[in-house]
Amino acid sequence: MKDLTNEEERQLLDECISQNRCDRLVEQYGRLIYSTVRQVFVIRGAALLREDLEEAHQDVFVQLFDDNRRRLRLYRQGEGYSLGRWIRKIASNSAKNYLRKKGFDSPFGQFWGEELDGDFADSEITWLDSIKKLSLVKGLEKLELMDRIIFKLRLYGMTSKEIAVIVESTEGGINNKIWRIGNRLRELMSE
Repeated sequence: MKDLTNEEERQLLDECISQNRCDRLVEQYGRLIYSTVRQVFVIRGAALLREDLEEAHQDVFVQLFDDNRRRLRLYRQGEGYSLGRWIRKIASNSAKNYLRKKGFDSPFGQFWGEELDGDFADSEITWLDSIKKLSLVKGLEKLELMDRIIFKLRLYGMTSKEIAVIVESTEGGINNKIWRIGNRLRELMSE
């Protein structure tokens, strides 16, 4: 998916809203929507069943095109979101709602259980000796829940941009948060 210029976004929206031709919009953003839905499932600890992923993916398009394309009509260029980011936010919220309806009420599912020790056994931080690992685990336990979540997402290889979408923040805010988490962990580990 290539990033569209403001003019290309406007044309794409006009084509879909006014002319009822949305195939280009679906082609442009279909993969983004699917990957967003999948990320929400992973973060929420939901099983990645093909039927559920496809149904949640289709729900996003229903929301975009329902009620005479009301959601697309609400988009305002130049108000802080590109069309892709706007659609990604709708996809994220739609997937969360889908999982709630399916009974996944916990915002972070079993994937984010309070037991942290097991998560580090096969992680990328195997270079830590056992003393530092134990110190890190104890430090993580002292962090707020959202800080632990952000740390884990980064540990699992997600970019700040991806984390920002998931926790509904900005990329700069996540970078700042990661820096603060690192400093806080260094403090906790030196105690």
